Amino acid sequence: MFKKYLITILLVGVVILSSCKSTASSTEEDTTTEVITTLAGTHWKLQSINGVNLLPNSYISLYFRDQQALGYSGCNRYGGQYTEEPDGKLQLSNVAYTLIGCAKEINDQEDSYYQALGKTAGYSFKDHKLTINDASGQALLVFIKLPEYAGDPAQLINTKWKSVSVGGQSLEKKFQTILNIDEKMTISGTDGPFYFEDTFQAKDGNLTGTGQMAKRVSDTTTSDEPQSFKVTGALSYVANYRLINGQLQLFSMRGDADTIILVPSK
Repeated sequence: MFKKYLITILLVGVVILSSCKSTASSTEEDTTTEVITTLAGTHWKLQSINGVNLLPNSYISLYFRDQQALGYSGCNRYGGQYTEEPDGKLQLSNVAYTLIGCAKEINDQEDSYYQALGKTAGYSFKDHKLTINDASGQALLVFIKLPEYAGDPAQLINTKWKSVSVGGQSLEKKFQTILNIDEKMTISGTDGPFYFEDTFQAKDGNLTGTGQMAKRVSDTTTSDEPQSFKVTGALSYVANYRLINGQLQLFSMRGDADTIILVPSK
């Protein structure tokens, strides 16, 4: 049974879930020759909950990295610890998520997802899909594999980038954002009249922020034109990056609609 406890952190609430005791169209790439033997370092998007496909235009993701299970559940971010065993047992614990309200059908789907996570006891791989099962072996959640990217975080340090598109849609010049990445992996810049900043952790091709991006009115901007804030909104959910063909590509826990494409800026 999941119990909800509200804890105020800035403007974000966090709900702690009861531990899950163990007892037993996003960017794709060809993974047909890949053999998956462990959850560690893998990334997934959800296909179904208790045999029911996700609602149209909704998206749920799950990432396993550094003993953490984290992702986006359709409306909120979530995360906790996981432990896997060679015999296919899986334990999730200390799972928490933010409290953002969405449409009722999305909230209901999200609740079903968290309830399924709460029954997690095992997992299996087949045809590049991940199935999470309950203690009886009944399938709870079926995920489709997402690509993982290799990268050297040192290549990001002390670089400057300009956003040119979000979710495949080009940004007008007035909505393009300049991002600065310093030696501490702090990503900062301005988005319209606001200055933003967050410190990220980078490892290989993974890139994760705190989820609590600081924003304030910029001391230097004179623009009061309304902004879409597409870049900072998407940046809050970044999970992976790739440097390719002179571009920096930032991939989101929320799927392709949040992919940010950037080019070097002077």
